[in-house]
Amino acid sequence: ANEKISKEEYQNALDKNFIKPENIKNEFITTYYANAALNEASHILGITEKSLIENNYSINTFLDPYVKRSIYDNFTRSDFIVKSTDGETIPYYALILDNFSSGISGYHANFNYDLLNFRRQPGSAIKPILVYAPALEAKTVNPATPMIDEKMVFKGYSPKNYKNIYYGNTDIEEAVKKSINTIAVKVLNDTGLEYSKSKATEMGINFTDNDNSLSLALGGMEY
Repeated sequence: ANEKISKEEYQNALDKNFIKPENIKNEFITTYYANAALNEASHILGITEKSLIENNYSINTFLDPYVKRSIYDNFTRSDFIVKSTDGETIPYYALILDNFSSGISGYHANFNYDLLNFRRQPGSAIKPILVYAPALEAKTVNPATPMIDEKMVFKGYSPKNYKNIYYGNTDIEEAVKKSINTIAVKVLNDTGLEYSKSKATEMGINFTDNDNSLSLALGGMEY
């Protein structure tokens, strides 16, 4: 009633052992994410990172401190760190995307890297965009179209399935579910490489002049 604690609450507080919070410098938690955000903003605005800082720009990000801390805690565990044969720590990074916002909620690395220039081949993630969406639109296939999953050769190119497992009689729906390589290549071949690339381009995928083989079905892009 008097906005004071009771004697019992006071005594209970005295009985508790104070554990000093672990003091981890902020740069260990957020430096890599902040650097990446500054780098991207400078590219978008066409100014230097130094100008961003000196002119007090505000940068809104999708950083989730809980996700970021979880990445940091796990990636700095001694049993996680991998060393090469000469004892050097192998470079690593983790980048977490939020499925709802499509923003990067967490990023950590043990090396500095320009994320905007970082490119990895998309692998099988490209199949729905480059292979199946164009094929469905062109009516080359539908989900129930029967297919035979077996070793195939396309003008000298022979794709292999994961672990060399082939399923025999199947259909497009199962091929998508199981991410079957041979059928993805066959569908791309039947639909037409240039047509499929044009549809994928409409959805934001960029290709180079060297991206002109059926291996694109499996994400084998130059960049």
